[in-house]
Amino acid sequence: EGDNAKLTVKLSKELKDLTSVETKDKDGNKTEITKDGMTIAAKDPAGGKKEVSLTKDGLNNGGNKITNVADGTISSDSKEAVNGSQLDKVAK
Repeated sequence: EGDNAKLTVKLSKELKDLTSVETKDKDGNKTEITKDGMTIAAKDPAGGKKEVSLTKDGLNNGGNKITNVADGTISSDSKEAVNGSQLDKVAK
């Protein structure tokens, strides 16, 4: 009641039937999740924005390196990615 009244709002632990979720920080970095996938738009140190997205069509990594990739299986029927250290061994 009065000037000291408080309203407490709680979210469910399971959010269902949402059409999208968007989060932003004070610097303009944004993450959005929709039925089509997830997009992360982060400010680039050069002043632009770099967008990374994962959708049903695949990964757009925004020109960023993919790092910390585990060794993939090297065989004629492998569909796994290989990393730089594996390629270096093959080149020698």
